Order: sequence, then structure tokens, then C-alpha cells
Amino acid sequence: MKECAEKKYTHDELCEIAVRWLNRRTAIAVSEIRHGAEIPDAIGFCGYGTVLIECKTSRGDFLKDFKKGCRKSLGLGNYRYFMCPWGMVDAKELPPKWGLLWIKNGRVYLQSGARYYGHSNHEQWLFESDKQTEWGILIQVARRLKEAFTEN
Repeated sequence: MKECAEKKYTHDELCEIAVRWLNRRTAIAVSEIRHGAEIPDAIGFCGYGTVLIECKTSRGDFLKDFKKGCRKSLGLGNYRYFMCPWGMVDAKELPPKWGLLWIKNGRVYLQSGARYYGHSNHEQWLFESDKQTEWGILIQVARRLKEAFTEN
């Protein structure tokens, strides 16, 4: 396995990078909005579905993720990725259908997973997701936008 990047990223920094990455690929991207039992680190919404990114700052955090109860149910995201510092996790360690994004010097490098979404040749990466919870998150985002506009 390759060495991790020289910079130690905080969880908040990785979430910020994840949202920026999603904003270039989806219509709306948000970070850490609680709805029900799940708090996605970053999730993006677009016409073809949803993209979830779970940000990990340590191997222990990555390994602990497999014990989450929401991983056994439908969960969020039609496409799912782990994001971590360069080389911290290997693609061979991922659960089935999950992608991997490595961070080095603030840049995102796709190691595994769908490069483009919604294409028929990416069905091997596609999950059925918890649409009710995803809609709940999207409604919270819309509500916050509405409140921000009515305050001004």
C-alpha cells in the first residue's frame, strides 16, 4: 500500500473537498445534514440519482464504518464512495459496488467506482437507495434556502 499524503486532513476538510467534487458532477451537493439515523458526510443530487461520499481520516474510522446499522439497510446514494487521504485504503478493501476517492494536496483522484453516472455501463456500481430519506434531505435544503431568501 502507498504512503498517506503528508498533510493530515480533518473530517471537515474532507467533507468540504467532497462537496466541491460533487458540485462539479451533480446539481446540488450538501454536507452533514441529518435526516433520520443517517448523516451523510456529503451527498449530491441530480437527474440520474444520488451520489454519497463517506469521508474517512483514519483506517480505524474506515473499518468502523462496516459496523454501521444503516449499511445493512437500503442506505443513501445510488453511487457510493469512500474518500480518504492518498493510499490510506486500497480499492481491494472496499465493500462491493463502492468507489474510492483519494485526496492528495487537496485534489481528488478516482481510484475505483463510476466515473460518469446514469450510463448503462455503470450498473455494476449502482445501488438501490432510500429515496424517502434522500427526499427528506432535499426538502431540508429547500427549506433552508427558502428561509434564507425570506429573511432578506
